[in-house]
Amino acid sequence: MNTSGNPGYEITQDRIRNIEIIRMLDPTFPIQPNNVDFDSEAFEGSVQQNLSENIGAYVIIDFLIGTTGITSREGVLAQVGRSYILIFDIIDLKYILCDAFSVKFVNFPLNVSIEVARGARRR
Repeated sequence: MNTSGNPGYEITQDRIRNIEIIRMLDPTFPIQPNNVDFDSEAFEGSVQQNLSENIGAYVIIDFLIGTTGITSREGVLAQVGRSYILIFDIIDLKYILCDAFSVKFVNFPLNVSIEVARGARRR
């Protein structure tokens, strides 16, 4: 189901399953609260808008640290705010709060479920 016209905004079975697993592990945590409208003109084409259309996707995000350092974080995209991104780390079972303005690259491995990603990261 593609509701935005963006080819990346697909509600796949893997994303639905990823969200279900996060909710089983932490039933009190809301996935992407609806308090930010990224479809407004101010956010059109922004990193936040694109990420908000991919909630539940497994992502690998590279962040700029200082002026030359790059660090990567990966997991299931749980929330996107105006200035933050929340990723659920599926190996350590923890949330990682990230600065949205430090994002340099975002990788979306195709059709990756939590189970597949956990197996790949443990090798």
